[in-house]
Amino acid sequence: EEVGDRPIPREGLLVHLPLDEGSKTSATNVASAAGGDLKIEGNARSLEGKFAQAVRFYGNTFITVPDVGDFDSSDAFSYGAGIKPTDNAAMAAIARMDDSTGNRGYDLYVSDGRIYAHLIHNWPDNAIRINTTEQFPVQKEWHHVLVTYDGSAQASGVRIYVNGQLCDTDVTHDTLSETIHTDTPLRVG
Repeated sequence: EEVGDRPIPREGLLVHLPLDEGSKTSATNVASAAGGDLKIEGNARSLEGKFAQAVRFYGNTFITVPDVGDFDSSDAFSYGAGIKPTDNAAMAAIARMDDSTGNRGYDLYVSDGRIYAHLIHNWPDNAIRINTTEQFPVQKEWHHVLVTYDGSAQASGVRIYVNGQLCDTDVTHDTLSETIHTDTPLRVG
């Protein structure tokens, strides 16, 4: 499988939701050997994407992806998404966070045109948060956003890439010293 003219690397890939099937109610994790449909919960509509069909999520719309992304603060991992925000409102593109335990977990968050990455044990006292210094245009184009984390429990080990380019970032929190593990499932959208 390819995105544009580039093959998708498969080694270590846990989740790949192309969202190009044109469905407003389900998505398929093509990286999973089990396959199967995942339910889109909320209000979604098909639209033209960068390379194929895409899905626009309205309001509190998401896909729950069970049994993947169970990372801890000592694990190296990466996560990303193709996004096209329609306004400057805050949104979590990817999150595995438990609100009942001080937002424990991780996310890729977009607000006011900036991209944020959080790795949290207990917000705000035991956490990492970095954000891009540059604001990215909304309503104009699709962006591929990727967060990488090296497992060091340090903000210096977190990187944000937009369209394959490493971004300059500001560090607002760099106090992570405990687990980010949560039993809350991964949500996209």
